[in-house]
Amino acid sequence: MKAAKVAIGIIALAMLITALSSNASADTETISPGGSYSVHAELGENEMVSSWWWQSTGNLHFTLRDPDGTLIDESTSMADSGALTPFTAVAGQYTFTWENTGSSSVTLTYTVSWMGDIEEGFSMLAWAAIIAGVVVAVIIVLVVVLIVMSDRKKTTAAPMVGMTGPMPMGPVGPNCPRCGMPVPSEGMFCAKCGAKIR
Repeated sequence: MKAAKVAIGIIALAMLITALSSNASADTETISPGGSYSVHAELGENEMVSSWWWQSTGNLHFTLRDPDGTLIDESTSMADSGALTPFTAVAGQYTFTWENTGSSSVTLTYTVSWMGDIEEGFSMLAWAAIIAGVVVAVIIVLVVVLIVMSDRKKTTAAPMVGMTGPMPMGPVGPNCPRCGMPVPSEGMFCAKCGAKIR
């Protein structure tokens, strides 16, 4: 049963992660001096947005603009990492831009992720709980069926104690004078050869 609980937990966690981390963009890009690199994210109402980046050398100027082009966040990082604090979006396309303001090329490693809104996440979590309950019920039924089948096999396979030959039909009388077969005491004829006993 422990394995079943672990499997159910993994299924529920995977569904929750899928619900809450609905989209992500991640890559490594080289930006030449004076160049820039942008990522566009189409966000729904109330989705949570976050980003993270790292560069080994050089200067990067980061900007984030909302669907109207309004500047939401701006920062400059030098040979280190930067992060955007998660925020709640209005629907539309957001633009994440890194511009190389230095004199040498910069290798940018970034991740931009946007997550489903809270209500949608809880809805998916409820579905995950329902599916997990169904999986538990199916596993319990399977275990019960296997136990019952195992018990039946043991019962039918068990030999009857003390039985070494055919069961006698009733009280045995004399043997047949012709073939020697035992004849029941009330029998008039031999069941094997048909000889008259009485």
